[in-house]
Amino acid sequence: MKKISDQKVKALFIGAILVSLFSTLTMLDYINKKVAPFPSITGFASSGTGQVNVTIASVTSITASDLIINFGSCSPNITSGSNLSSNDTTNSWGTAGVCLVGGALPATEDNITIQNDGNDDVNVTVQSSVIASTFLGGTSPEFYFNSRNASSRPGCRNLSVKNSSFISGVRIPQATEENSIDSNMTGLQWNWKNITAAYTPYIVCENLSYTDSKDQVAVFARVFLPGDAPVRIGRNASLIFTAASS
Repeated sequence: MKKISDQKVKALFIGAILVSLFSTLTMLDYINKKVAPFPSITGFASSGTGQVNVTIASVTSITASDLIINFGSCSPNITSGSNLSSNDTTNSWGTAGVCLVGGALPATEDNITIQNDGNDDVNVTVQSSVIASTFLGGTSPEFYFNSRNASSRPGCRNLSVKNSSFISGVRIPQATEENSIDSNMTGLQWNWKNITAAYTPYIVCENLSYTDSKDQVAVFARVFLPGDAPVRIGRNASLIFTAASS
C-alpha cells in the first residue's frame, strides 16, 4: 500500500473543513430565507418598559373623643320645666342655676367629638339606646342632639343652610347661612333633632372629610326636663356612632 504524504493529508483535511464550512453557510442562508418573515428572539434589546400596579382599598374608620356629656345634677323648674343645652354656657346650659357639675355651674360647652381616621369620606349617623320617656321621665320630656363642625378641624363637607326653602324637592339657600363653606349644601344636623326612637340612625354629618386638618365634627345634647320629672340617679343614654363610606 502506498503511503500518503503528510502534505496530502493536510490538503485533504483543509479541503474537508472548507466543504463543511460551505455546507454550513449554505444551510444557514436557506434557513434565514425560510424564517425571515417570522419574529425571532434577540438578546440585543437596548430599552424596555415595565409597570408596577397597586390598588388602595377604602378604609372606613371613626373614633370618638370627649366621650361624656355630663349635665350633672339638675333641678327642673316645677312650673315650666327646663331646657338644658350642652352648647349653651351663657345661661349655664339653658337655664341659670339649674345644673351643677361637681358642685359648680357648668363653665364650658360639652360635646362628643367624632373624627374620621380612615382614608375615605364617610357619612356619620348616631343611635341612642333610650328615648326621653325612659331616660328622663315625667310629662313630655325631650332628648335632642345637634352637630357642628369642630372649630379646630372642621370636617363636614356638606353643610346645613339656615333659612332655606325647598322648590320641587331642591333646597334653595337664602341670604343667611350658618357655618357654611359652600352654598346649597346640606348634611350637618344644624337644628336640634328630637330622638323619638331608640336604636334608630339619625344623620350627624354627610361627607365627613378624612383630611387630617379637616376631619372632625362635634355633637351636642339637649334635654327638656318637665316640672314633674322624677328623681333619678346616674341615668345615662348610650350614643352609638356609625360611619359608612360616602
